[in-house]
Amino acid sequence: MALLVSCPCGNPLDCDHLELVVALSCPKCERELTIEAEDDNDRSYHAVLTVVEGPYWVGEQFVMPLGEDLTLGKGQGNWLSLESDVLAEKHCRLRFSPPGGVEIEDLSTESGTWVGQSSVVKSRLDPDQFFRVGEYRFKLEFQDAFDNKALSQASATPSKPARLPALARIETGTSLTDRLVTNRFQIARRLVLSFAWISAVYHFCVLQLSSDDALRGYEAFFVGLAILGALSYSGRHVTLAHRYLKFLSLAVLVTLAITDIVGARPLPAICALVLASILPLFTTLVPSRVLAVFAVLLGTGSTMVLAILALNSTLALVAQ
Repeated sequence: MALLVSCPCGNPLDCDHLELVVALSCPKCERELTIEAEDDNDRSYHAVLTVVEGPYWVGEQFVMPLGEDLTLGKGQGNWLSLESDVLAEKHCRLRFSPPGGVEIEDLSTESGTWVGQSSVVKSRLDPDQFFRVGEYRFKLEFQDAFDNKALSQASATPSKPARLPALARIETGTSLTDRLVTNRFQIARRLVLSFAWISAVYHFCVLQLSSDDALRGYEAFFVGLAILGALSYSGRHVTLAHRYLKFLSLAVLVTLAITDIVGARPLPAICALVLASILPLFTTLVPSRVLAVFAVLLGTGSTMVLAILALNSTLALVAQ
């Protein structure tokens, strides 16, 4: 899972090689962000928040810039804008300031900010400690800047924070259908990435079978490569913090379907359209359990149908 970086203003920053980056500049607010710290052993590390529970973004990891006030809430302009009716516009504030560690502060909200099972006004977070706001639960980790592995110890580790009395234990659904709803962004991404590889193989084989010369064979290769690149790039952004980029897969799939219709390949076009039709359910709505199961079955079914077509085309190409 790639580490994601967002500016405190809420603007997501693309960076494919985070291990080579110490600082980033936000093109929106022109803020210079430092994202790497060092411990007493001169190890470079990132402070990383992982979403472990929530309606979306489960499994995503966000790097915390140093020395910045990072707000979480449902309003736009937060460091992380979270879709939830129970969150305040600005719900809590985080600040990573080595060697003092990470400080968390509730911004006078009704549902509160929870560290472990305690509702807190202001506290510090240890590595591997959890906190919760609304339906979302996050885990703090210190990860090595070069291999993204969790550090066993870091000099920035603060002392244990004082605990307030536990007010309540917040439970979440653990059934299969609950997990489908919770992890729907990850499921959508995996479906699109699987479809990307299968579609690339299918179109390469079909175009190769219809070509009569070596030049057309090269064209088939580049067409397959283009399909793989476009769907892989768009698929990786289905679950990111980008407000509009998560819809890119929908546009790529519809374009691919139109191309297949023009090329008299109706069944692959239907597969692409079916997958495209369920993406808005995953990316724009919190579906019911029934709709989540229906969407997963449709997406998996269309991918399997295309896989069968790709296998047949591959066997025909080998036998040619």
